Amino acid sequence: MKSRTSPSVPDGVVTALVRELDGRGALVLAVSGGRDSMTLLQAAVHAGLGGRVAAVATFDHGTGAAATRAARLVERTARQLGLRVEVGRPTAPLAPTEAAWRGARFGFLRAVAKAHGASVVTAHTRDDQRETIAFRILRQAGARGLAGLAADGAMLRPWLGVSREAVAAWAAAHGVRWVEDPANRDLRYARNRLRWELLPALEAAVPGFGRWLDKLGQRAATWRTCVESLAEQLESLPADGEGVATGPGTARTAIPRTGVIAARAVTGYTPAELAVLWPALLARRGVTVDRRGTARLSGFSTEAAVGARIPLSGSLEVVRARDGFVVRDIGSVDDGGERALVPGVQLGAWHFSPDTSSAAPWRARMPEGAVLTVRSWRAGDRLQQQGVGSRRIARVLSDAGVAGPERAGWPVVLADGVIVWIPGVRCGDVAGPDEPAVEWGSERRVG
Repeated sequence: MKSRTSPSVPDGVVTALVRELDGRGALVLAVSGGRDSMTLLQAAVHAGLGGRVAAVATFDHGTGAAATRAARLVERTARQLGLRVEVGRPTAPLAPTEAAWRGARFGFLRAVAKAHGASVVTAHTRDDQRETIAFRILRQAGARGLAGLAADGAMLRPWLGVSREAVAAWAAAHGVRWVEDPANRDLRYARNRLRWELLPALEAAVPGFGRWLDKLGQRAATWRTCVESLAEQLESLPADGEGVATGPGTARTAIPRTGVIAARAVTGYTPAELAVLWPALLARRGVTVDRRGTARLSGFSTEAAVGARIPLSGSLEVVRARDGFVVRDIGSVDDGGERALVPGVQLGAWHFSPDTSSAAPWRARMPEGAVLTVRSWRAGDRLQQQGVGSRRIARVLSDAGVAGPERAGWPVVLADGVIVWIPGVRCGDVAGPDEPAVEWGSERRVG
């Protein structure tokens, strides 16, 4: 489809791009092939930003001929404009839901941006923001969710102050071609019903309703920024034990997905305050919690005993440690199965290889010719110590400051069936300095 040429229009569309993308470095333009995103593509070049476009990224969801035509149009147009283009496709058929399509598309965009060291730019408009806020009101979102598309994040949305009508006028004035997705009019999808039926009806019944949504989103975004600033400050405090410490200015940058949140970061707050703080702390790790998860975390923070745990969405869990709260992948704790200690073997987050450079107790001299195996420690296990007999591993870990939940999955190395090494903690009955031995090193990779 091609926009009909119309009289010249004010170039607020281009002005917004220049203003909002100034100083943002390299850019990846997210272009679906629809009118708004195709306008973004051409308006960016018109604005003189082409030299900063690392790539134009488009994703063919595999939903039919229209999606394929759209991807081809993006590819052809980008190349005509002298821009690099990358086309993504699902590796397996996607469920026919908006969430599945959005998840696959955003995953692709993030990967392209990471590969180019760039920021993703989308063509979302003020109308998209209104729809998002209205949608979240219907889902009973809190203030954090009501920030909508204006929330600080990895994606840049320079047109949130520009109406869809203005973008359409620019497209018409400059002859922009696009492919109309028939799904955009399909009222089986909630967002379409919201766009074509509910919001127009509300605006007719309550003139100015759209402007009210704008103000609500702006207030929520300001509030959310303040809360995220507080979360950054709390995690920048000197950490307890292995607590994560970050420097100023990192509030908008995700830190490792797993790690330890120091207890002091969530101490002294009411359940209502914790319901505000926990989502911000987890969002820094790229983790989203729903209303139910937030409520459970708020109570967990004040009532959980050391070793207690609570599951989160996305195969994560939070475990109460002595000095904080451990956020970890549920699958990162090994089932304890014993395996041969060979170069490159991995047990959960632990990696082993022949090594002479690691510092004790991350390195051990293992008897040459012994059958070496590694597994997770178990209740009742004892470390064999040369000259002093054996000692319960639970006590050794405790003395080393390894808190209850952190002990789960901690590895032990056996020589001929006897535990002789707790990597990162202590070496026991291993080869002496004059005995034939093989040096082994361990490394724990978290996040």
